Amino acid sequence: MLLSTKALALAINCFLPLAAAASYDYCACQTKTDGALDDTKTSLVARSCGDSYSFVYGPAINDANSKQPWLRRDKGAGPRFQGLFLQSIFGKIEGNLFYNLCRDVGAADSSCFNCARLQQNGPSQGGTFQCTDTEKVYDNY
Repeated sequence: MLLSTKALALAINCFLPLAAAASYDYCACQTKTDGALDDTKTSLVARSCGDSYSFVYGPAINDANSKQPWLRRDKGAGPRFQGLFLQSIFGKIEGNLFYNLCRDVGAADSSCFNCARLQQNGPSQGGTFQCTDTEKVYDNY
């Protein structure tokens, strides 16, 4: 079976080591630069890379398919945008690689962040996650 150039490039991107230059704990695709997250395109990245092999919805504390959103934070660490983020089962996600994966599925941009300490909110807040770190470490590509 022959793979198209695009399929081959996507396969290579999905399985390259995901711990290079600027690396992050969580990433998602965006509708536009400094715009809302694009959950549909983020899901396409997870599926196109085989979500049992590479990306899972994060944080994968108990259930990697729970798809609980993260709350945005205007100050400190955590995501700048509310929504669903992916994490790699291999460790960190290289930011430029994830940006290219988002672009490959038609997203305009990507947003990534690190978070060492987090909490999951109760049912009254929809089980959302929030980062409780104090150091701000995130980026848009």
